[in-house]
Amino acid sequence: MAVLHKPFYALDEVCDQWGISERDLTAFALSGELTLSATVAGLRVVYGYYEQADLHDWVRIPEGQHHIIGTIDLRRDDAWTVLREGSCAITRLKAPDGEFLEITESGAGSCHVVGRDDLVVRRAEIERFAAAHLGNAGKAQPSASRQRGAPPRYDWDGFWVEVCRRVHEEGVPETQGQLVRLMLDWFAETGRRIPDASTVKKKLSPLWQLLGPEAQCVIGRNRA
Repeated sequence: MAVLHKPFYALDEVCDQWGISERDLTAFALSGELTLSATVAGLRVVYGYYEQADLHDWVRIPEGQHHIIGTIDLRRDDAWTVLREGSCAITRLKAPDGEFLEITESGAGSCHVVGRDDLVVRRAEIERFAAAHLGNAGKAQPSASRQRGAPPRYDWDGFWVEVCRRVHEEGVPETQGQLVRLMLDWFAETGRRIPDASTVKKKLSPLWQLLGPEAQCVIGRNRA
C-alpha cells in the first residue's frame, strides 16, 4: 500500500508522533522555535514591504494581494492566544523580516478568527524542527497503525524533546547526575515506561560532554 504524507498535521498528531504533551508543544511555539499554522479557504491578504522614510519612521509599500487556500503561518503571539484562549481574531500573518502580510477581506481593519481546531503544523515545518532538535527522528511519518515493527520500549523521541525544552528554559543542571534524575522523574510523571538510571546516563553522556560545566570551562579557556 502506498504511504501518503499529508501537507500538514493536527496538533494531537504532532504530539503523538514526537511523544510530547501539548504543554511541551506550546513551549516551543511560545519560544519561537516552532511555527504553528491555520487552515483557511480563500483568505484575501495584501503583501508588501516596509521602507524607511527617516530615522524613526517606516512606510508600508503594498505590492499586491492574493487569496490563500490552504495554510497560513501565525505570528507567535497570535498562536499563543489561540492555544490559551481557544480563538483569536488575527489581522496579520507571519512574514519575513522587512515584509508584511495583512488580511484585507473588507478594507482596513479586517480580521480573521482562528479557532483552536484550525491549528496545524505544516509538514515542512515538522521536518525543519525535527532536523534541528531531533536529528530527523520526528520527521513526518504515516500514522502508527501503518508502521511495521515493534514500538520502541522507551519513548526516546519524547525524552530528547524534553531534554531540549529543559536546557532551553531552565539551563544546564550543575551535574550530569541531576539531569539523569530530572529525566527519570519526567518518565515517571508522564506515565511512560521508565528505563534504568544507567541507560539514561549513557544516552545523556555525549550531550553532557558538550554542555556540561567542565566542557564550558574548556571552551572558555580555548577562546581566551
